[in-house]
Amino acid sequence: MVWDKQSLECLKILTGHTGSVLCLQYDERVIVTGSSDSTVRVWNVTSGEVLNTLIHHNEAVLHLRFCNGLMVTCSKDRSIGVWDMASPTDISLRRVLVGHRAAVNVVDFDDKYIVSASGDRTIKVWSTSTCEFVRTLNGHKRGIACLQYRDRLVVSGSSDNTIRLWDIECGACLRVLEGHEELVRCIRFDNKRIVSGAYDGKIKVWDLQAALDPRAPASTLCLRTLVEHSGRVFRLQGAVSITYIHLHLQITGCVQQGPLYIIVRVGYRGVQDKCPETPPPILRQTDRFVSESLREVERTDYLPNGGGAMLTEAPPPAPGFHFSLHCSSA
Repeated sequence: MVWDKQSLECLKILTGHTGSVLCLQYDERVIVTGSSDSTVRVWNVTSGEVLNTLIHHNEAVLHLRFCNGLMVTCSKDRSIGVWDMASPTDISLRRVLVGHRAAVNVVDFDDKYIVSASGDRTIKVWSTSTCEFVRTLNGHKRGIACLQYRDRLVVSGSSDNTIRLWDIECGACLRVLEGHEELVRCIRFDNKRIVSGAYDGKIKVWDLQAALDPRAPASTLCLRTLVEHSGRVFRLQGAVSITYIHLHLQITGCVQQGPLYIIVRVGYRGVQDKCPETPPPILRQTDRFVSESLREVERTDYLPNGGGAMLTEAPPPAPGFHFSLHCSSA
């Protein structure tokens, strides 16, 4: 399904896969999807037309990434496909990478390395330019479900309930983060923070710089645990520098009688204070109110219990007052 970002209306439904759609990525031109039917499909964003169907893998396509004319796919068949993307209709298989002994769950890459992680407990590093094998990162005790790679750093999450930080150039494990009680399913990091989500229903925010300092005590690494979901956390996406980001809400428009409810659909921005053990009510009052035609709300203290959006309540302005909502970070 393709949704409008502003109205959240479904614009079109793309049909063609004969199995579950397990992964996707898109840009302004195309949507690329991988399925349990073992194919990768390329779609036109505007028309929804299928531009290309890539048939190589023998089992489900579990993850894919594309950037700058290159695409990497991985599969339950234990292989990794490296594809040259001259255009959406001109995509050719450059190389098949083999070496994992179980399903390859996730891949990431840049101009230097392709990084893959598998249920065989290993992370493998390959040269992007030559597709040759470089090294294996060993350390996880069970299969690896997620990773992110940037510059020299790889951060991985596993069904051994841990997160590991690796130096890709030498293969050393720099730190093991412990705290989740079940499989770590999703990871995102920036220059300051790591955010992890797990099957224990928790999202944890970690201090990346402290984690890279071998002198930092383990007890200081987890900055906070966000309000628990009622089920497993499968995916994290969006801006990750969250702990000291202020959420700005600029109110300029329309409410009828009753309170004004502002919905912010980036679920983990604006968190400043430790969340309570018990999830708060679905609506929380902020520490400042919007009562003028232009007023800034500096922060929202709580996340909802699994709704994917923060909700801010403010007293109603004058009747007939129209509002629009603009979000930015500072």
